[in-house]
Amino acid sequence: MASANSENSRSRQTLADVPPEPSRGNCSHGLLHVPTLTFGIVYCFFVISHDRRRILRFNVTRNPNALWIGQQLGEAWPYLPVHRFLLFDRDSKFGTDVISAVTDLGSKPIRTAFRSPWQNGVAERWIGSCRRDLLDHVIVLNEQHLKRLMSEYVRYYH
Repeated sequence: MASANSENSRSRQTLADVPPEPSRGNCSHGLLHVPTLTFGIVYCFFVISHDRRRILRFNVTRNPNALWIGQQLGEAWPYLPVHRFLLFDRDSKFGTDVISAVTDLGSKPIRTAFRSPWQNGVAERWIGSCRRDLLDHVIVLNEQHLKRLMSEYVRYYH
């Protein structure tokens, strides 16, 4: 009987009660993780416009944090009008600092549902294409190498 009560209390949890999912390298968000030759991980941040699937901004870092992500979002469209909505997942890197940066830019932040990468299909398809076309065939050396490879791939992709 005690186990039935505990199961009922677990099923009454809402999505608001569930904490953001920690980053585990699943590529459902705007951070693509890439292993390097020196057994490190480099992250590639990207912003995609959903209307034409155009990459508006990408950059590479070893340590993505909220301040860096906010700066990248500000540089994604410095002179163009901002988009009405910005879709991202529940990664812990997209915390309150990033949400406040997005609202300061004039966009409305929207999170995907918990553990539902299919809700951001445009980003998922771009990550899959990037992995199949580029990253499965190249061993990345460091940040500069990945940035050079990604700039060539984005030029090819467009």
